[in-house]
Amino acid sequence: MLMIVLMTALIMMALNISGIEINLASTNRRTTQGMHAAEAGIPTAITVIKDTLNQSTVPTYPAASGVVVNPLNTNGGTSFPDFVQEINSGTSPTGGTADNAKTNPNVTVTSLSGQTIQIDIDNEGTFPLPGSETLEENCGYCVKTAGAGCPSGTLYYIDSVANGPMHTQSEMMSAYYNCS
Repeated sequence: MLMIVLMTALIMMALNISGIEINLASTNRRTTQGMHAAEAGIPTAITVIKDTLNQSTVPTYPAASGVVVNPLNTNGGTSFPDFVQEINSGTSPTGGTADNAKTNPNVTVTSLSGQTIQIDIDNEGTFPLPGSETLEENCGYCVKTAGAGCPSGTLYYIDSVANGPMHTQSEMMSAYYNCS
C-alpha cells in the first residue's frame, strides 16, 4: 500500500513538472514572437518617416499591408499636433507623457498574425552628424570637408510596441537620423 502511494506521488510530481515546462516554453515563444514583432515596427516607422517627408502629407498604404498612419491624435485632446506637423517641425505636446506608442500611436500595423504593432514617432530636433567638423570645430588636427556629406540632420525617436496573445506586450525603441 505504501508503495502505491509513493508511486502515485512520484507520477503526480512528474506530471506537474511537465506542465511547468510546457508553460515556460509557451511563455518563451510568446515573448520571442513579441520582440520580433516589435522590432519589425522600426523599419516600418523609418519608411513612414521618409514617405511623410517626401510627400508632405500623411502617407497611405494598401489595405493588405495593414499599415495605418493616424493623421490626428487618438486621445481626443488638442495638445497634440497632427502627424505631418510632428514629423516636420518636431512640435511636441505639452507634458509629453501621453504621446507614446501605448496611448497615442502614430502608426498601427495589423497585418501580423496574432500581433498588433503600435508605433510612436517623435522628432527630437536638428543635430549635427556625429563625427562632422561641426563637432570638432576648434581642434587643430581636423580636416575640412568643404561641405561634403551631411552637415546636420533630424533625429527621430521611434517607440514600437507589439501587443500579442494572452495580454503579452513587447517594446522596442530606436532612433533614426535623417540627413537634411
